[in-house]
Amino acid sequence: MENIKERLEYLRQELRAERISCGELIELQGLAEHIEPDDVELLEAAGVPEFPEQKYGVFTYHLATDECVDCEYHDNKQEAIVSADVISENMGGDVYVEVWKADPDGLWGNSGEPLWKSD
Repeated sequence: MENIKERLEYLRQELRAERISCGELIELQGLAEHIEPDDVELLEAAGVPEFPEQKYGVFTYHLATDECVDCEYHDNKQEAIVSADVISENMGGDVYVEVWKADPDGLWGNSGEPLWKSD
């Protein structure tokens, strides 16, 4: 582990001196899991996104039992809402559909209200 920390510091110095090679950048990407979460300088150079991609879930529930009978996932809020609306129209009155945004831990429906809910 000490060798990895030393190597990261070497790569940091090369980055700051603006002489880091393409091969060293590729190496830095491979070491991304060892970079401290608050080390924006190295994380950015390693190509790690600042914010993880947001996920949206479309959940279809049976109206009488509240049982989830289907779910699908989208990377885009608008796509999720359009999909939920189509499902709601096609499934009729036996189900209701909700769109939820995943929380930071990737879990669904733990806080707040759904982003969209069928009538």
